[in-house]
Order: sequence, then structure tokens, then C-alpha cells
Amino acid sequence: MDEEYDVIVLGTGLTECILSGIMSVNGKKVLHMDRNPYYGGESSSITPLEELYKRFQLLEGPPESMGRGRDWNVDLIPKFLMANGQLVKMLLYTEVTRYLDFKVVEGSFVYKGGKYIAIASTTVETADPEKEVEPALELLEPIDQKFVAISDLYEPIDDGSESQVFCSCSYDATTHFETTCNDIKDIYKRMAGSAFDFENMKRKQNDVFGEADQ
Repeated sequence: MDEEYDVIVLGTGLTECILSGIMSVNGKKVLHMDRNPYYGGESSSITPLEELYKRFQLLEGPPESMGRGRDWNVDLIPKFLMANGQLVKMLLYTEVTRYLDFKVVEGSFVYKGGKYIAIASTTVETADPEKEVEPALELLEPIDQKFVAISDLYEPIDDGSESQVFCSCSYDATTHFETTCNDIKDIYKRMAGSAFDFENMKRKQNDVFGEADQ
């Protein structure tokens, strides 16, 4: 492993991966590391189902009624990508779209019988966080298993201009990644000293979709 890099990125959450890709596309030499043996950090996907139970310290494990554990793949922070949102533009810019397939959500469906996963989240405002999501949980009854987690929200108090250490913010309770993209743009501006070039991103987007139309 080389000893000198332009940028060292710690963590493989979405924010860190996008920033790593942007810096690499811009010609920077990037070292990307994670303390965990899996990708994604707080936004990782967990499989099999047994690992989800372990993460929430439910030692009894999933019941047989849940089926095979490897048939489950649970996103810890499931969100939608807005078709014309910032994240799609950033993914196009970093050229990872050559490894991705996008699928349009065609509608809403009601499930009967077959098992399913639903997530209710909110920004905590009282001393009883679980009670705050009760209206949402009541809509999901009956519930076979409930996983409850409370995550602190962090944001940097230093802009990193002197230390050259740039910290990201925690994920929030919104259902898409627009606030995460705003955080990415803010970190980029603090690192590079200038705003991210969306015009360049737009040109790349036109090139990609233009090629697809031919």
C-alpha cells in the first residue's frame, strides 16, 4: 500500500462513497477505509436475517415462520432515489452507473399473508421516542417482530479548514437522500474551496442518456 494520498476517506456509508468517487473522478489519489468487515456503515444492507437479530441483540434469533434467513436482505436506512434528484446526478458524475440498474417504482401495493418489512422513523422530540411512532406502528399490526433503535444525530462543529479533517453529518429521518446530498456538497466545498460543478454533472448526464437513446 502506498504511503501518500491526496484524500483519505474513513467509512463506507453513502456519503463517504460518493465523496470518494467524486475525488477519484477529479484525479485525486484516494485511500478508502472502513473499520467494519462489511460495507455501508449505518446505511448497510444486512443478510441473512440472523445477522439482523444479532445487530439488535435479540439472542433467540428469528423464528421458523420467517423462512430462510438468506432470503432476507434488510436495508438499515431504506430510502427512495428521486429520479431528478441530486443523488442520481452525483451517481452519474462518479460513473458508478455502469455498475447499477435503476428501476422505477411503478405503484403502491397491499400485501396479504407473505411476510414484509416496514420501517417507521422520526426525529425524536420527546423523552419517549417509541411512543412518537406508535401511530405508524398501529397501521402495521399485527407485528411479528419489532426492532427499536435510537441513533444520535451528529454534525461537525469545525469546518476543517485548519485541521483538514472534514466530518459528515448523521443520516436523518427523511425518506430520500436529498439532505445527504446537501451534506456531500457542503463537505466538498470545504475541502475544495469551491462549490461542486453541477454544470459538469449535467454534461455527463446528457452524455449518458444521449448514448442510451442512440
